Amino acid sequence: MRWSARVFGPRPARSTTGILLAGCGGIPATGVAAVVANLTAVEAAPTYLTAWAGGTPPNASNPNVTVPGDTVANLVTSPVGAGALLNLSTDGASHLLLDTFGYYQA
Repeated sequence: MRWSARVFGPRPARSTTGILLAGCGGIPATGVAAVVANLTAVEAAPTYLTAWAGGTPPNASNPNVTVPGDTVANLVTSPVGAGALLNLSTDGASHLLLDTFGYYQA
């Protein structure tokens, strides 16, 4: 699988960004249950990021930024919705970087 990098930013506080990953970086257009990615908050305010498939966001965070202006990364495995949709939300203002490394078949 080829990896895929996407940069989103700056994202305002309490915002959600939906990303369709199907067909990108070796992720098939159908049959994907979850993706493996490195999620990075860049030059962030103190915040946390959440990745999820859709609907109500889970009560989870990945990663957490505690120092203003810091850059923090974390490996995440997240389910995806139709079209391999992955939602990313940030509680505080941040640039987002997503590097996908793999996927799980449905």
